[in-house]
Amino acid sequence: MVKKVKVKEKVYTYSGYELEGKVVDVITMLQSLVTKLGPDVLIDYEQSQHYDDYEFNVYIEREETSVERLKRLDKQKADKTQRDVCDRREYEKLKLKFGE
Repeated sequence: MVKKVKVKEKVYTYSGYELEGKVVDVITMLQSLVTKLGPDVLIDYEQSQHYDDYEFNVYIEREETSVERLKRLDKQKADKTQRDVCDRREYEKLKLKFGE
């Protein structure tokens, strides 16, 4: 059985300046997000990359698509293969240094 993974998808970004003003206006804006996106809408903030400001990001959680799942599984397989190659190299190096 394939494990279903939740994907966090960014749907909006607001500048900190957009959330200034009357509290009732900010609450109304946030309530409209809940109305549009559902009760499980998520929000976080981070330092803006371009300005001396914060950005507020709005996310929804959804199940990954089959294409996303295949990409994730391919990446996991490639990562494991790369780790195995590195481990093998290290093992051979240590074997030469210390013997069997």
